[in-house]
Amino acid sequence: MKKFLTASALLCLMVVAAFAAALPNYAGTWVLDKDKSTGLSQRMMASTDPIQWVVTQDAKKLTVKSMMGEVAYNLDGSKSKVQMGGQMPGDATVYLEMKDDGKIVLHSERQVNVQGNDVSIKITQAWELADGGKTLKVKQTVESPRGTQEVTLVFTLKS
Repeated sequence: MKKFLTASALLCLMVVAAFAAALPNYAGTWVLDKDKSTGLSQRMMASTDPIQWVVTQDAKKLTVKSMMGEVAYNLDGSKSKVQMGGQMPGDATVYLEMKDDGKIVLHSERQVNVQGNDVSIKITQAWELADGGKTLKVKQTVESPRGTQEVTLVFTLKS
């Protein structure tokens, strides 16, 4: 029985190590390139301040800090609860899905109250590194009572 448990534990560690090794390094300060992005709102286009994300990554989490706050995603794909900021703050359930090609998909689901009505907002972001890791392309889909909105965000690595 001890040999079985030891072998199982070793197998689990190998799977986690393989998962972490297969994930590209998304860490860095990413600045939005408005000219290469598509579907941006007028508010984002009019902003004179640079829009940036600071991404950190370790063996267990990928953390994204933006003007909406800071959100940590578990690399093992498990769901977690986080506090979201922005125009409609509140609790959200987030999780990360890793694709076989090293791309990741970040999921966020939350319920917010708008004028006395509970509504559901789902955000999906498909991330892909390009140009030798100097460009981050994000296809973002937002599903809400307003319908589905899609944007393609293109970021360049600042540091």
